[in-house]
Amino acid sequence: MKFRLPPEVTWSMKKLSKKCWAYIFRHQQLGELGRITIQDSHGQAKISCEVASYPEDPMTVTRQAILEPFTRDLMNQFDHLMGCSPKAPSPEAHPLGGHGKIVANKILQCLHCDAHVAMLIFGENDFTPDRLEDYARMMYPNIVKMNLPTWVIGAPLESGIEAPAYILKVWPSREPVRCLRPSEFNPELNELQEGHCALGTNKPVIKRHLAVVPPKQTSHPDKDHTLEVVKKKPKDVVNIYRLKVTLQDSKPPIWRRFEVLGNITLRRLHKILQIVMGWDDYHLHQFIVGYTHYGEPDPDYDTDDLQMKNDKSSRLYAVVPREKATFLYEYDFGDSWIHEILVEKILPREEGKDYPVCLAGKRACPPENVGGIWRYGEYLEAFHDRDHPEHEQVLAWRGLFDPEVLDLAGVNVKLKKLK
Repeated sequence: MKFRLPPEVTWSMKKLSKKCWAYIFRHQQLGELGRITIQDSHGQAKISCEVASYPEDPMTVTRQAILEPFTRDLMNQFDHLMGCSPKAPSPEAHPLGGHGKIVANKILQCLHCDAHVAMLIFGENDFTPDRLEDYARMMYPNIVKMNLPTWVIGAPLESGIEAPAYILKVWPSREPVRCLRPSEFNPELNELQEGHCALGTNKPVIKRHLAVVPPKQTSHPDKDHTLEVVKKKPKDVVNIYRLKVTLQDSKPPIWRRFEVLGNITLRRLHKILQIVMGWDDYHLHQFIVGYTHYGEPDPDYDTDDLQMKNDKSSRLYAVVPREKATFLYEYDFGDSWIHEILVEKILPREEGKDYPVCLAGKRACPPENVGGIWRYGEYLEAFHDRDHPEHEQVLAWRGLFDPEVLDLAGVNVKLKKLK
């Protein structure tokens, strides 16, 4: 077959199976356009046309418009050779290629609050602009999900720390491909990282160098690449978070309402929760925000599907930036005490008021190591029923215990002593 192609489009032929061939088309700027497949089915030619895009990708229409004439051309050739033509198929969008391909990427954070501000996608071994489009196409669902300013960055075109690279901005708006050196591209990233929450504050401008090329491949190729960014610890944020924590499945509910500074780390929130609830901090913990887990990372337990982010470097108002947001706190992976946390309000800080502070609550915290929320119900039943066969045993184990009493004043004394 022969195709009348514009000079910026090339094609190649690939055998997919014994009776199926594909004509693959590439564009000098748009990367892979798609393919036309021809399959011999009982002596008849079955033709399909696939555009290399997700249906929702706005570039799909552009690729489809370029690819469609090739489909009609192929139909005409069949008509000439065979005296009849199969029905010309309309090009359909398919996310061709990239399945199982590991794409290096990095989420950049605000230097003051750790909020996500940009995403960089790296074409580590690709030097030409059309390849950048291939990466943008493969990562399109992730780009939409993150909804951050996003650039695709090609491999450096020469050696040295100031080596230029092709850079394509793909979200939220597309810009022409540029060839930039790190010193030319860094100011754009600096503005995002330094300006996210520095407006209207006296926070200092933090200078650092950020190369536009990813670091060398580690022994774990399926891990995201890490950019070395020097960050300064943020000052206290003006906003106060009023939180309500409820022990999941507790009936009647065991809950606390308390206020904390919005810029505390999740590790400090863990220590505050231990006090306001009444736990003794004997066991491991984790926060679960959406599909992200925060706690104490352990390489021996991390997997490709679940990696624990360090709660020491994750700040509350970056993780849950809005009122009415909810997230989970799990304490003691054996007993699995699940706490539901609601961001009730985000308020201005009151001058002269100390934080954290517990405002209200109901009922005592269950004893440590009682066996979880369901075993706690059995414990209370045995505790209150003098005729229960385990009554004396639970009294000897825990002593006197009133599940309805919360010492709110005692909680706040402990919070004042928290370092």
